[in-house]
Amino acid sequence: MANYFSLPSFVLYVAVGCMCGLWMKLTYSKRLKADPAAMYFGLWFFLTLFAVLRAVGPNGLGGMDAYGYDLIFRNLEADRIDRMEPLFKYGTMLIRYVTSEVFVYRFVCYGAIAFGYLFFLKRFVVSELSFIPFILMVFPYLRSFNTMRNSVAIAVFVIGIVLFSEKKTLRGVAMMVASFFFHRMSIIYIAFIPFYYMFRKSNFQNGRKLFVFLICYLVLGYLAARLLQDYIIAANLLSSEDNSDMYYISTSVNENIFSRIPLMFQHILLLGAMICWNSRLPRTADVNFLRLLIVFDILIVPVSVVLGMWRSVEYFYIPRLVMWGYLIPCMVRPFTAKSKRILEFGLFAVFVFWLCFRIAKEWEPAGLLPYVPIFLN
Repeated sequence: MANYFSLPSFVLYVAVGCMCGLWMKLTYSKRLKADPAAMYFGLWFFLTLFAVLRAVGPNGLGGMDAYGYDLIFRNLEADRIDRMEPLFKYGTMLIRYVTSEVFVYRFVCYGAIAFGYLFFLKRFVVSELSFIPFILMVFPYLRSFNTMRNSVAIAVFVIGIVLFSEKKTLRGVAMMVASFFFHRMSIIYIAFIPFYYMFRKSNFQNGRKLFVFLICYLVLGYLAARLLQDYIIAANLLSSEDNSDMYYISTSVNENIFSRIPLMFQHILLLGAMICWNSRLPRTADVNFLRLLIVFDILIVPVSVVLGMWRSVEYFYIPRLVMWGYLIPCMVRPFTAKSKRILEFGLFAVFVFWLCFRIAKEWEPAGLLPYVPIFLN
């Protein structure tokens, strides 16, 4: 079965996204008084099974690269698995040594991905947030149907970020560095560690200062990325058997960075919102740390675009949603109760539309549609 557009699957994904937003809201509901640990476990279990129990096959069913990962696990072919980063490679071999059941392999991988996302949310989400943005948390998870190895690396990285934020510095740095050995894309985000120590005492609460800082460093980052790109290509530093790394890094050579505006659109929107409402954000250590994450994420965008690291935009996808959760109450605060409800409904519609738009753009190249449960395949 090949991938094809399926309206029921499309609606299912949007429904799962809305359910995630509602689940997060109920987790922190003062009326429900639910046990957050139990709620998070329930969401983790659901998301893990949602990924594990989908049918995967050739021709892109269940994710364009999903069948390839299943084959790597089943056969451990040297020419394929040896191209994987060491921790992903040996982790796969270890699970294969214990069992030949591919569903166990998927459960471990997708369980780790879901755990990483929810571990970050549990650390930074508070009851005062707007839970509308968490409708979108399903999207990077859907992307993992195609990019499982990269998504495992992201999960490991964000776990490291949480530990780092809790002053468990050694363990946090170790996890962030370890993510590189799951997928080499992480190398660009490991730079957050020196960035944090350089700018942790900077005053980014002033919107104008933040804007000037970002403009200056965005230009510097873009120019540095162009110089690095030229050097790598000229020195042929990334040559390999399949030349995949050289292909990615050279794709933007003759492109204008503004041709990648759609890729940067979500960052541009968040930057505008932060500049406008930055001073109204809570003045807490957690928000300051989160702000540093987002500032770094925005600065990395031109670098990742120039170097062809498009998947890097997923690394701080969940932190960006948390920042939106903090910003939305700041945006609606001056309005009356009735106006707030109208505005919040409008924002809900915008986030649902954005989820629909992103699925519509990604379903074919990523093989996200249709979603077929294994018992119906």
